[in-house]
Amino acid sequence: MLPVKTCNFGAYASLEAQTAAIADDVAYNSHDIDDALRANLILLRDLEDVPLVGPIVGEVMSKYPDVAGDRQAHEVQRRLITRSIEDVIATTAASIKAAGIKTVDDVRAAGTTLVRFSPEMTASEKGLKAFLFERVYRHKSVMQLVGEAEGMVARLFEHYFDAREMPGRWGVAAKAAVDDDTLARVVADFIAGMTDPYAIEEYVRLFDARR
Repeated sequence: MLPVKTCNFGAYASLEAQTAAIADDVAYNSHDIDDALRANLILLRDLEDVPLVGPIVGEVMSKYPDVAGDRQAHEVQRRLITRSIEDVIATTAASIKAAGIKTVDDVRAAGTTLVRFSPEMTASEKGLKAFLFERVYRHKSVMQLVGEAEGMVARLFEHYFDAREMPGRWGVAAKAAVDDDTLARVVADFIAGMTDPYAIEEYVRLFDARR
């Protein structure tokens, strides 16, 4: 009989997984700024007093005052990504050395995340995220789209829940559900697996054709 492996839920992720996680933060910060500028939710000068990105905006606008706005924005994003990565590399190298990491097991037992921003960068990055949350993620035009999407998902859920008609194994599981909680879980999982285009296509097929 093979031994049963147990999971150590208190262990920390590998360095690769930690790197992937912080890489998402770096990418999202840059791309969310880019999306906000392209959508005219903010202007480049709105970022001048924002932590982390503000000093970079000042540098770029001072050095390239006559360059087109989109080129200035691109340079800001490039420098933001570069500085974020450089900070992570320096901080991570120091944390690995300080913790005496030699093996994968050492990483998992380190008791802390090793791939991270410096304390100064962490504070600045939180300030940038607070700005984006207030001025971008909660902008009225964005929230209007969020509301429309929520309404679409709610109507799809009601339809599938009542009809129990979904493709493949989802339909089989729905018809076999013995109670509403089980059925709701099946429908929710089915909708959660939809891509945006497929959800819109289903919505149009189910409801727009009935108008």
